[in-house]
Amino acid sequence: MSQAALNTRNSEEEVSSRRNNGTRLAGILFLLTVLTTVLVSGWVVLGWMEDAQRLPLSKAGVDR
Repeated sequence: MSQAALNTRNSEEEVSSRRNNGTRLAGILFLLTVLTTVLVSGWVVLGWMEDAQRLPLSKAGVDR
């Protein structure tokens, strides 16, 4: 096989093996969605923990 044919073949393989911009953008959006969900969930849990510390024990459901 000639060198020109090999160069053309290798060039086509490189282009097809790379991710396109749409796939990369979808991955970045998914990552940002997951990170945002984790951060918001952590913030909500911290809020619940602070509220639970302010409650008297009778309202928290611990009656002895």
